Order: sequence, then C-alpha cells, then structure tokens
Amino acid sequence: MVIDSTLPGRTELEKTCHAYGFSADDARLLHRRSNAAWLVGDVVVRLASDTSLRRTRAATSITVTRWLAATASEPIGLCPLPGEQSVLTGTAVATFWPYRPTSERPDAADVARLVRQLHARPAPPFDFPKYQPLRRLRDALDADQARAEPALTSQEGDWLRTRVGGLIAAFDTTRFPSARAWCTPTHTTRMSCRTAAGGC
Repeated sequence: MVIDSTLPGRTELEKTCHAYGFSADDARLLHRRSNAAWLVGDVVVRLASDTSLRRTRAATSITVTRWLAATASEPIGLCPLPGEQSVLTGTAVATFWPYRPTSERPDAADVARLVRQLHARPAPPFDFPKYQPLRRLRDALDADQARAEPALTSQEGDWLRTRVGGLIAAFDTTRFPSARAWCTPTHTTRMSCRTAAGGC
C-alpha cells in the first residue's frame, strides 16, 4: 500500500489487466484526474493509488452497483464487469467497467431522474461506509507532508488543515431534513445517463 498521491501508470495497468485475464496492449488513456481511466478494447479500467481509502471506495463501488443492477427495476448505475473485483497490485487499485461511448452529454433532467430513483431505493442489506467530507483532501495533505520535499510550505499546510477542520465541523452540525443519504452519485451513475443499455 502506498501513501503518495501519484496516479498509477502503464506498468500498473498491464499488471492489473493480466491479473484480470486480458492484455493491455491496445490501451488508450482517457483521462488522469482523481484516478486514471484507460480504454482497453471495450473495457474501461479505472486505476487509483493503493491506499486504504481507495480500496474501500473501489469495493463499495463494485458492491453497490452490482446490488443496484440486481434489484432495481431499471438501470441506475453502470454495472461493472463480472469476476472478482477490485484487483490489487500493491501500488494500484483497479476496477473494470463496460465502455459506453456517447455523442451526447446528459442534462440536468437526466441526472435528476437517476438521483430520484437512487434515493427511492431502500438502504442496502450490507454495511456501507460513512461519508467523510474532504477525506481525500486530508489524505493528500498528509501525503504531501510525508514527502521529502513537500509541495506546500508548513504555513500553507496548516492553513488548509484549519480550513478543512472548520468546514467539517460545519458539516457535522448541519441538519439534513431528509436524513443523510447512504449513497451519492458516482462516475457509474453519470455513465448510466449516457447509455440506453441496462443491466449487467
């Protein structure tokens, strides 16, 4: 497991694809943001650094989307590929999804329809991680501080941590009339807006 926030690259992609059972020879990078997304044939491989948070997020994403696909009357989120997921290499966490190309972007009404369907679902029959606001930012600050040459000065890091603490305290005292949601839209929900295909 790693503490650095650097995204995994081509070497980790090849390792995870081999472990999952196919070649990454024709892989094409789609984007590198909070994670790296690669297109390999008709499969999207999402790679993130191997941290405890990323392991939890990957496992939760797979579990929730498979449950939704098996129980919802119509598609809410994109179902991941079958097989054991996520795949770990020691430096990367990978999940595998069907590729759904599109020429149109979903509008607000498309997203709202999916969110309404999602919120109408009963609570899932399995444990679900509690939402931790700004967790990734806090992890990034810790990772930066652990580097031999941090990108932030100590004053900058302290200012950000103080600001993060204040925002989290405000969140913790906020009342949610409809209760706090057990799930929030993810890339799988957004991707389901882009295709009329449903199911696993």
